[in-house]
Amino acid sequence: MKFKNLIPALMLSLALACVAFAQTARQESGQAAKAVTGKIAAIDAGKGMLEVKDHAGKSVKLSVNAQTKVTREGKEITLAELKSGDSVSVEYDDAGGSMVAIAVTVLSA
Repeated sequence: MKFKNLIPALMLSLALACVAFAQTARQESGQAAKAVTGKIAAIDAGKGMLEVKDHAGKSVKLSVNAQTKVTREGKEITLAELKSGDSVSVEYDDAGGSMVAIAVTVLSA
């Protein structure tokens, strides 16, 4: 049996389940939370800026702060370790008119 193709599918499913769980928890607490999945179009770790282009081609520009959790394969990483073209799922809060990333999960290719 070949599990080579099964692992990326499982990792994607796990990442999306985590985002859905976190979004549900935020909604229950009364906070507005949204999610976007796509590829990183631009990133500036120094300015705390992340732009994600979703699968429909829409760009979402997000602020990133010290509370933003960034993970790859279940391990926390720094914003500087992300690169343009990485596939990500981002949960963000748009309360108050600004979009702030809460969690950035790098998805397996």
